[in-house]
Amino acid sequence: MPYSIVTTDMKDYLLYVTDGNIQNADEFWEWSTAVVIKAQDLGHTRLLFDNRTCSLEITQHDVITISERWAGMNAPTLGLRYAVISSRGNPEISKFIETSFTNRSAAYKRFDSQKDALEWLLS
Repeated sequence: MPYSIVTTDMKDYLLYVTDGNIQNADEFWEWSTAVVIKAQDLGHTRLLFDNRTCSLEITQHDVITISERWAGMNAPTLGLRYAVISSRGNPEISKFIETSFTNRSAAYKRFDSQKDALEWLLS
């Protein structure tokens, strides 16, 4: 099943709800690029992702490829802050994404609840 993204402007942040399945590095790049472009278009730097119904069928190599590509484009200088409620079905790859992006200077953190994610995101 392909994925879909619903974006809601919450005044102080953007809420992204992703549903479906991201199957490879190309789809992961497409998804991550779309959310950053939308944030820039709307003038937001604080992004909350609810990915509880999104399945990631990507490899660690895919994650490294995308995080290095973002770092090479100086994405950390955009000042974006990412709070992510990860899919419970993908704990290993979700943790690896957090580690990989954080190691490349992204303000990226995973959470189990929206309450905790918002507390960190808006602090």
